[in-house]
Amino acid sequence: MIVDKQGLVSELKTVLNEATSNPNTMPGVIAGVTDAKKTLFLEASGIKEVGHPEAKVGRDDRLYLFSCTKAMTVMGALILYDRKLLNFDIPASTYLPLIGDIGILDEESVDLETGEIKLPPKKPNNPVTIRHLITHTAGFSYSFLHPVYMALTKVRPEVNGLQATRAYFCQEKIPLTFEPGTEWAYGHNIDWLGVIIEEVSGMKLGQFLQKEIFAPAHMDHTTFYFTEPYTTLKLHMRGGNGDVKWLKKYPLKVPEQDMGGQGCWSTVGDYLKFMRIYLNDGQTAEGTRIIKKSTMRYAMQNHLPIGLGVSTMMNDAGWDLPADAPLDGFSLTGHGVNGVQLPSGRPQGAVYWSGIGNLYYWIDYKNGIAGFWGQQLLPYLDGPSLEYYRRFETTVYNHVSDTSTKL
Repeated sequence: MIVDKQGLVSELKTVLNEATSNPNTMPGVIAGVTDAKKTLFLEASGIKEVGHPEAKVGRDDRLYLFSCTKAMTVMGALILYDRKLLNFDIPASTYLPLIGDIGILDEESVDLETGEIKLPPKKPNNPVTIRHLITHTAGFSYSFLHPVYMALTKVRPEVNGLQATRAYFCQEKIPLTFEPGTEWAYGHNIDWLGVIIEEVSGMKLGQFLQKEIFAPAHMDHTTFYFTEPYTTLKLHMRGGNGDVKWLKKYPLKVPEQDMGGQGCWSTVGDYLKFMRIYLNDGQTAEGTRIIKKSTMRYAMQNHLPIGLGVSTMMNDAGWDLPADAPLDGFSLTGHGVNGVQLPSGRPQGAVYWSGIGNLYYWIDYKNGIAGFWGQQLLPYLDGPSLEYYRRFETTVYNHVSDTSTKL
């Protein structure tokens, strides 16, 4: 429970204003906090584009969500699970035969200079399941995380994940990198899940999520098919000298394939509505049921096998955790699960995720609050961005009653 809401709003405004006082530190940010029923804080500060001080950021400006899309896609899978249209523990090839044809490629199998596949892919012993996809234990990766994936970008570069088509989902672009179920590795898992949702529902992913989540939750500014870039924060990059510049080639045109791991546009206000579904055990603040309560309670727990964990995400975010801190878990809602209480005050068992454009959010079921920090700035884990995000979250918890609890 939040105490002294007026003081909280004042202090959070100060954090945002200080963060954007120099566009070379941070051009613009939109941030919000919600409880289970309503938005407690929603403000914007700064400018949309470096060099254009007249272009002020507004609270309703859209952001490209990057990986903050993932939880939306996973919620779509939970809807199908509730309807007994998806089984999380049988081969995913039951719904999408193509995924059953994908084999394992390691660094010995691929020429890392040319991207040529030298050895036949190894057929996995364990079939990929929906559970593997949601928890990132299937074996898929990203080009910025794995040398095999990076090498494969050199062959047919026109087939890529930014302007994706169904042709991108193939052995030569998205292979397995280890035996499913044996490791945790971030990657294209939720993009595969989105394709499976399309196969099961008979709809494009964005259309399915619009019907089942966005419309019932009154998320009126959320879409995969956004064509109005003038109402967005522009994507910027911080260079090696610290200067921030607009990446003029973005946003790209809407791809043919809806990408469940990265493809959605939204506002912070809409994302707060989305997070309220979790805080209300699977229903909107207005009472519209999206997910069964029992399903949501089950899904929000850690579902990684013993010995696996999300070991670096919070340490990378600069929370200064001890080296022997327990590994974070991963839920069936598409979120990391905090293994320890953070210095900010966020409790053990809260869930979180982020997007590569320095978007960060958390959902605290115990205290009934959630927060979102929205930017459009590369690279990921940018130092100034993390500093102000940590201040934002810590300020929120400075106003949380020590006695508040939901369970």
